[in-house]
Amino acid sequence: MTSQDTKLRKQWASKARLTDRAVKNAKPMQNPYKLSDGGALYLLVKPNGSKLWRWKYRIAGSENVFAIGQYDAVGLSQARAARDEARSYVEQGIHPAHERHTQQVRLAGQNANTFEAVAREWIEKNRARWSGYYLRQVERFLSVDAFPYVGTLPIRAVTSAHLLEIVRRVERRGAATVALLVRQWS
Repeated sequence: MTSQDTKLRKQWASKARLTDRAVKNAKPMQNPYKLSDGGALYLLVKPNGSKLWRWKYRIAGSENVFAIGQYDAVGLSQARAARDEARSYVEQGIHPAHERHTQQVRLAGQNANTFEAVAREWIEKNRARWSGYYLRQVERFLSVDAFPYVGTLPIRAVTSAHLLEIVRRVERRGAATVALLVRQWS
């Protein structure tokens, strides 16, 4: 470690809380180093220049580190807020990383239940008992008229107002029979 590295570490270590300027101006050194913000939150500055927010905590006597994110994507105030949220989980005896993973799985499950996914599942379930003509009709009209408008929405978020707008759009183009079918299928 050079004398300049030692001088910079002492300068940054003397400050109780970080500032946006100090975080932005933190330069990579030969070895990784930490800039402490207090409350066990710190910025890990790596030799390659990456700046990573970390929070050190204990559960059941075991020391753990929670990765909050990379600086630029997560600013100082966001890192502090994430630390506070993670602290609330630790107080309940829950590892913040486990909770984050649980939330990601839950969100992925919700996103998998989009209007289009549920409609396609319904189509697959009924494929064997429908005629080829009717199957193509259902797939084509939903693909053209419903999926572009509400296909990516979670099924719980689709309202009657969404469906009414779809039916009205189909009616405006002069396809009243298709509008009735789309209303029935949606």
